[in-house]
Amino acid sequence: MGCCNASVLFLVVCTLQLITVVEWLVFNFLGYLYLAFIPCFIQVIFIIIAIFGLCLYKHTLIIYLVWTLLYTGWNIFVICLYLQVGNFDENSYSILSFGSNISWWVKHTRECAATNTCALNGNLVEVIHASLQVLLCVVGCVLSSYVIHMLKAKVDPIITALKQCIYISTMSMLFVYS
Repeated sequence: MGCCNASVLFLVVCTLQLITVVEWLVFNFLGYLYLAFIPCFIQVIFIIIAIFGLCLYKHTLIIYLVWTLLYTGWNIFVICLYLQVGNFDENSYSILSFGSNISWWVKHTRECAATNTCALNGNLVEVIHASLQVLLCVVGCVLSSYVIHMLKAKVDPIITALKQCIYISTMSMLFVYS
C-alpha cells in the first residue's frame, strides 16, 4: 500500500468519523449530555485538522493521533458507564449531563418499552455509538501513523538531497574564492 492509497483510506476513515461524531453530537445535544458533547465537539475539530493536515503538514496528523488516543479512552469510559461495569450503576448516567438529564436514547427507549416497540435498549444504542467510535479511532490511529511514516520517508530524502546540494554549492564557492 503506497502513501496515496493510505492517504485516501485515511480520508475515508476521517469522513466516516466526522459523520458518526456529528450524528452522536446531535443526540448528545438533544439529551442535554453536555459533558459528552465537549469531547465529541473537540473530536470534530481534530478530524477537520487531520483532513487539512493530510494535505499540508504531517505535524497536524501527530496532533490528531494524540487526541484520538485520548478520545478512544473517553469512549471506553462511556462504554463502561452504559454497560454498568465496576461501580457504575443506572444513577451514574447523570455524570454526563451534570445531573440534569439522561441520554436521549435511554429516555426515549424507556417510553417505548411500555408498548414493547423498542428494537434496542437505549444503553445498547449508546454502547454501539461508542464502540463504533473506538473502532474508527483505532483504524484512524493506525492509518495516520502509517501516513506520517510514509510522508517522513518521502520528505527525508528530499531534505537530505537539498542539504547535500547546499553543502556542495557552499564548498564549491569556498574553493572558487580561495
